[in-house]
Amino acid sequence: MVRADNGEAINIWTLEFRDDEHAYDWYNRYAISAGFSIRRHAGFKNKEKGYYTSRSFVCSKEGLRKEKEQDVPAKKERWNTRCGCLASFTIQRQSSGKYFTFDWCAQHNHELATPTKAHLLRSHRRINKLQHHECDNADIANIPLKLANDLRAAQVGGKEHLKIDLKHHLSNRRSKSMGVGVACALLNWFGDPHRNSQFFFRVMLDDDEQISNVFWCDRSMQNDFALFWDFVLFDTTYMTNSEHRPLGAFLGVNNHRELVVFGACLLFDETIQSFKWLFETFVECMEGKTPQSLFTDQDAEMLAAIPTALPDTHHFLCVWQINQYALKNLGSLFDNRDFKKDWNKLLFDNDVDDFDLVWSKMIDDHDLHDNEWLQTYMRSARSGPQHTYRVFSVQARGLGS
Repeated sequence: MVRADNGEAINIWTLEFRDDEHAYDWYNRYAISAGFSIRRHAGFKNKEKGYYTSRSFVCSKEGLRKEKEQDVPAKKERWNTRCGCLASFTIQRQSSGKYFTFDWCAQHNHELATPTKAHLLRSHRRINKLQHHECDNADIANIPLKLANDLRAAQVGGKEHLKIDLKHHLSNRRSKSMGVGVACALLNWFGDPHRNSQFFFRVMLDDDEQISNVFWCDRSMQNDFALFWDFVLFDTTYMTNSEHRPLGAFLGVNNHRELVVFGACLLFDETIQSFKWLFETFVECMEGKTPQSLFTDQDAEMLAAIPTALPDTHHFLCVWQINQYALKNLGSLFDNRDFKKDWNKLLFDNDVDDFDLVWSKMIDDHDLHDNEWLQTYMRSARSGPQHTYRVFSVQARGLGS
């Protein structure tokens, strides 16, 4: 007996499926309720009639990845997620044309995802044709990806029910939309020695040798970083340009409290590997010098890349952006004057030593111990002097307007 996605106990050996896709969909619904991702595995197919006589589906962590011997290092490092998990589901076709369970194993050798995280696993993030169309229209209208995701989540009753991967879809769309002429023009412009003999640029290629990300910087930007390298803001509030490429900028503040630009990039593929490449390229451009402190937004892929790419840099979340997310996630709490006062005191009117005290008092006074968003994100604000937050929140605010 197993538990279906609605919590009902069912006998796995009595299940009946129309075809292998029907079986895959059922197993995937079971997998999200159990907290793992699946993939298609082995199968025997009747080549003459075009249907499978048997088909297996496994946990995405099944097997062990073989190390490939190659002279040239891979352009794109792939994370090894395999750990030899045994969980699997096999169906077999009967003479009636229906498929029934032939083999079943529910044994996992790894930690399963929690209900609030399971929808982020790969097999649960598929997007249908209608959602493709909605996503493309939102992108054409320059609606921010986070706002589009929030809208979709509201439509389906929460992010835990949002089983689509807008970021992956947009990355593919943007990458495919770049023609050969555009790529050549970009490289020619960057490589023109008459424009700036000290101009620095790098491009990242995908597995198909197509440009996926671009970074550039000139000598004046390098000189500014050499002087004002202590605080750097990686700003993505520029959203996208008319060609659907997200524009990012490395920014700082000089001794006149003016914004200075240290570098810029076009991100076609917003993945962990891409952000890792971007930050490592930035350090290469600055001759190995890393920012003392880096301020970013809460992009999950970016947060995962920073510890590896910039291990010696102190990472913070920009308070202005935290405040915008709070308005979105805490909603009606800001109608309470006492909460709003405590919130502002937490962010702007205390120093590092007082943070824990102010935080605990706010949580106790407003009974917010079970608020998942606060527990997940707000502890990131406890590091760094509050005057630093103020400088960058003001400057970032100007950029986004």
